[in-house]
Amino acid sequence: MRSVLAQALLLTMSAALLGQDSNKELFQQYAEKFGPPGPEHKFLEPLAGTWHAACKFWMDPSQSPQMSEGTLVRTSVLDGRFIQEEFAGKLLDKPYSGKGTIGYDRAKRKFVTTWIDSMSTALHLSYGSYDESTKTWTFKAEEDCPITGKRVKTRDTLRVVSADEQQLEMFRQMGDDKEMRMMEINLTRKK
Repeated sequence: MRSVLAQALLLTMSAALLGQDSNKELFQQYAEKFGPPGPEHKFLEPLAGTWHAACKFWMDPSQSPQMSEGTLVRTSVLDGRFIQEEFAGKLLDKPYSGKGTIGYDRAKRKFVTTWIDSMSTALHLSYGSYDESTKTWTFKAEEDCPITGKRVKTRDTLRVVSADEQQLEMFRQMGDDKEMRMMEINLTRKK
């Protein structure tokens, strides 16, 4: 909503410089060209459902992973424009919940994810691409670590293994360190 409102505001401000009639026309052009779901949104459909999540976390790559479980519910929203996610489970032996979205931004020509959770006050945003041959999304982002100040590169992959199985892997690279896998989540459809 904020993205559309921000883009509409930008168009409105630009149009104000050009005249009132242009304002309405620019907004209509944007809404017609980028508003409806496109063919890329069909790739999101297999993500919907209720999933058992078997999670592995690596705090230190030389150590064995910590394990946990949870439930991920994904729902198609806004006429297929987005998949809305809601997770409930445990992380580091504490209750953990999170919410996210996965969609395709037609104006940017990129897939997009957002994530918020009960262990942070941050909103995570990343953009990516989809490889139809492997049924895999790859999302990337960069941000500064609030503790160390170092630049952190993130790379997450989400692969549709079958109609009833998916795999999410999360990789992080802090500063000049080597990229490390920090999480793997195997999703199995609940029936």
